[in-house]
Amino acid sequence: MNRQNNEGVKKSIFKCGLAIAAMLLLANCSKAGLPGIGCADGSWVNEWTKAQEALSTASQAYGNERTLENCTNYKNAINDYLDSYEDFKNCFPASTRSSLDESIKESRKEAAEINCSEV
Repeated sequence: MNRQNNEGVKKSIFKCGLAIAAMLLLANCSKAGLPGIGCADGSWVNEWTKAQEALSTASQAYGNERTLENCTNYKNAINDYLDSYEDFKNCFPASTRSSLDESIKESRKEAAEINCSEV
């Protein structure tokens, strides 16, 4: 994977983070109380934080040592991170979800374009 693709993925993931930050300011998750999602108790924050930390660790490992294993772990961490967004996006009003959906879609596309066979 070349640096340009890696930067594109980072930008897309950053956009997801911005979309979530904006939604956090606009939404009141305590009203949602959707079963299994943890909107009311904020447990989704823990799940999202774990995925974010795993992505950071995988990104650092891949940045330090570009191996097939680290590349594969990085791609998997990106998808796990995006899955965490998918898991709790229903905590937010429908009117604020379209930007998050678009960012997730763009990030998944760019992650899929990472070619680990080039390492």
